[in-house]
Amino acid sequence: MALDNRLLSLLADPQDHEPLVLSDAADALENRGALRSYPVRDGIPLLLAAEATPLSPTAPQPTQLRPVSQFEGLSGWYDDAMSAPGERGALATAGYGILADLLGKGDGIAIDIGCGTGQSAGVVRELGYEPVGVDLSIDQLRIAARRLAVAQATAHALPLRSGSVATAYTTFTTASWGDLDRSLSEIYRVLAPGGRIVNIGVHPCFNGGYSLAEEDGSVRLKPGYRKGGWLEPSHFPQTRIRSRTGGWHWPLADLLNAFARAGLLIAQVVEGGPGDGDAVPIILALAAVKPVELRL
Repeated sequence: MALDNRLLSLLADPQDHEPLVLSDAADALENRGALRSYPVRDGIPLLLAAEATPLSPTAPQPTQLRPVSQFEGLSGWYDDAMSAPGERGALATAGYGILADLLGKGDGIAIDIGCGTGQSAGVVRELGYEPVGVDLSIDQLRIAARRLAVAQATAHALPLRSGSVATAYTTFTTASWGDLDRSLSEIYRVLAPGGRIVNIGVHPCFNGGYSLAEEDGSVRLKPGYRKGGWLEPSHFPQTRIRSRTGGWHWPLADLLNAFARAGLLIAQVVEGGPGDGDAVPIILALAAVKPVELRL
């Protein structure tokens, strides 16, 4: 599988953000200044620090640990769950509808950060953009590669050139980000001035780690909500994706403050989800912009 040229035009070494070039054999991406390379397998660049190999025999070998996605080994189940009728599929459908509204019509490349199996790619492509995805799970990327150009990377070390992205989006990913500040700072770095990020996520108040849906459609909030942190799979009801993967709970204040600390300006907030206007909103969507510096 050939490497997508649109993806190649944006890629950078996640360690120093320097451009990467395709090797003569087209099986690696090389940072010729730092003398290291990253493998390309089945058309997917593997851009984790742990995957780097030195181009010089005298250069030190990398010592970074290879991060493991919570979704590894669950890609087929996840893809089916997010597209099937029922609670999970309805959540995805509502989320992608809000994503389309916030992105609006446009063109050019749109980066999907934490693309999973790439289910939102068709929605984004219909708006006029060309979606390109990054995700940690190689299992999920093998499915996503059928839907969009992809690379393996983490949200807190994006393999993208600084200031190269006009449009970015992420769907149902913040519960996978153990370092919320670092991930949002990376998004800020890769956005061009005036560029925007649309974040679609579960509502931390009504669909988070401390909320419990009642039969009458109301939601009961359990003690512990204000404390952010990791929650094991057993903490979540069986109807939720996170009952298989676990996830990070971020209270609303933590989430909004992290955007502010990164320097992103929130332009629009949407609360929504399946059901009519009387239904409790289980999705929280944020559209934020990297400000343009004014020079007098």
